[in-house]
Amino acid sequence: MKLLNLSQVKQPLPQAQQQLEELFNELIVASNLKVEIHGYTDNVGDANNNLVLSQARSH
Repeated sequence: MKLLNLSQVKQPLPQAQQQLEELFNELIVASNLKVEIHGYTDNVGDANNNLVLSQARSH
């Protein structure tokens, strides 16, 4: 599966939405599959705010 880049939007972009739906369907079929999700930010701004933003993006 390709990396999903959700950028700075709160809602997935249309192309990412389709990939998310495909991933969801694959997870239903392969329930023993483990998935790791990461969120990240750049190094601009306050480090604590960036940590909160990064965590929010991965949830």
